[in-house]
Amino acid sequence: MSYVSIRFKSNIKVVRRNLETLRGAYKKIGKYRLGEIAGKIKTRMQTPGKKIKYPVNWKTLKQKLAFFASNGFGGGIPTIRSHKYERGWKSETMVNGIKVYNKMKGAKYIGGNMRGAGQSPIHQGRWVLLRNAYDAVIKQLPKAVIESLRSLPKRT
Repeated sequence: MSYVSIRFKSNIKVVRRNLETLRGAYKKIGKYRLGEIAGKIKTRMQTPGKKIKYPVNWKTLKQKLAFFASNGFGGGIPTIRSHKYERGWKSETMVNGIKVYNKMKGAKYIGGNMRGAGQSPIHQGRWVLLRNAYDAVIKQLPKAVIESLRSLPKRT
């Protein structure tokens, strides 16, 4: 009598070692990739805006009057760029991630906020919107993480 047999061999030790390697690596990969993403967002936000177009697209008459009454919101008329906004972008490591921020007074009116709101009509289309920079860069994250996981050394 002839028969056919199939043998199954467990490789549970190899699987377990690889899972332990992955467990140790995922935090490092995540932190590294988040740092990379934060740097890319910061770089996009540091891009100088285009020159202003005339007539100025004031949000309200009150804003226009305040600009002239305050001598260009304190920057002089015509305003000369100080580049404080571009240099004001920072990234900082936190317990559970990394934050990208700009503490310059009025930064939200130039680059908006994470909801894509707050940017003054004067700056729309001229300066990078924070939400757009985030969306463009974050699309790359899954692919980058997968690449990092594939590059892990395999232990057999």
